[in-house]
Amino acid sequence: MGTKDLPATIDHITKATGFESVSYIGHSQGTTQLLAGAALDPDYFNKKINLAVFYAPPFSIKNSTSESDRWASNPHVLPII
Repeated sequence: MGTKDLPATIDHITKATGFESVSYIGHSQGTTQLLAGAALDPDYFNKKINLAVFYAPPFSIKNSTSESDRWASNPHVLPII
């Protein structure tokens, strides 16, 4: 889905609107689709996505043993934008 469906959707939107890139908001599976697609075809997604917002990504770093992951997963230390 990240390498076929999502690029087809993005291409349709850019063709219909005339814009060269889009802003993307993904929720759960939509987050995974963009991350997978961008990992497999970074050149395409770097050109087509100007902003990506991920809601409810289907993963967690709260049980990681990495000190930086534990710091990043603490909501009290992250800035509110």
